[in-house]
Amino acid sequence: MSGYAELAVTSNFSFLRGGSHPEELAAQATELGLAAIGIADRNTVAGLVRAHSIAKEKEMQFLPGVRLVFADGTPDILAYPNCLSGWSNLTRLLTIGKRRTEKGECELYFADLLERAAGLSLIVVPPTKLSSPASIAVRDAREGDPFGESRAQSATNGFPSRRDAKRATTPGMTIKP
Repeated sequence: MSGYAELAVTSNFSFLRGGSHPEELAAQATELGLAAIGIADRNTVAGLVRAHSIAKEKEMQFLPGVRLVFADGTPDILAYPNCLSGWSNLTRLLTIGKRRTEKGECELYFADLLERAAGLSLIVVPPTKLSSPASIAVRDAREGDPFGESRAQSATNGFPSRRDAKRATTPGMTIKP
């Protein structure tokens, strides 16, 4: 058995995102020799009981959680309850989000999580595309945004590029305007 545990597994309970049943994922993780598996579907705990039963049968550590997806632009956060009050807070948080919108949807805000974070272990999921303010401003300038160049310079502390910024901070190097 390896010391590796996959924590961000998505099952078919994350509609159009995961392809396998939670119990199949737990069984496959056992076959691969993983130390543990953490299933975290998008704003739901619906498939966790199925995965838990297989993991228990195979004597594998199971980490049930939820991938919290926010409506306010907050990056996704994996939430794993570590006690009974954590489970209570997590399910209450999901209920709040689901009551705000139509059936099958969940509308959560970061402020909701802050009110219900006790008893939860949280992992912030980085966005798939990392963009710094400088790279966004440079992209805008290339696409013809009239203020892109000035935003690019302010985002890089007044230097047109990282290379120029490095030269400016290197002793004996100067930048020609």
